Amino acid sequence: MNVAFDAAAIINLTNGDVFEKVLVLPSHTFFVGPQVKEECARQIEHLDKGIENGRLTELDDSKLPSGLFVELLQEHGLGLGETECLAFAKVGSLTIASDDRQARREIAQEIGVTRLTGSLGLMRLCVQAGIMSPSEAFAAYEKMKLCGGFLPDIPPTFFSN
Repeated sequence: MNVAFDAAAIINLTNGDVFEKVLVLPSHTFFVGPQVKEECARQIEHLDKGIENGRLTELDDSKLPSGLFVELLQEHGLGLGETECLAFAKVGSLTIASDDRQARREIAQEIGVTRLTGSLGLMRLCVQAGIMSPSEAFAAYEKMKLCGGFLPDIPPTFFSN
């Protein structure tokens, strides 16, 4: 699965200290666009490390069809990073990792819910792959919430299923 991160997902995963673990998910390739990278200035060290070790690939905005970004920006009213993710997903086979409620709603409407995930979904996959334990994933979730992440309330068993 090819996954493009928006800023909210990156911020939550780095706040939960699990971003690097998510990047090693088998059968997943992760991407970040320049707008999202700019929005994640405080997380740049994590992004650069992922890019350096080949686990995160930078997207090139010049590869997008002329006008698509502006059209999506006007149509959906999302931020620049979320719009960038949506534009890349529309021209390629990318799934978008977003934790922004409005963005998730607009993305699901535009490309479908099957091409949408978030930090919790990625962490659940990490548990299934044996990269982290259910308790470690839940502790990361709690840390994300403590750091201000707008995430749904989930039970401690969420990552065990």
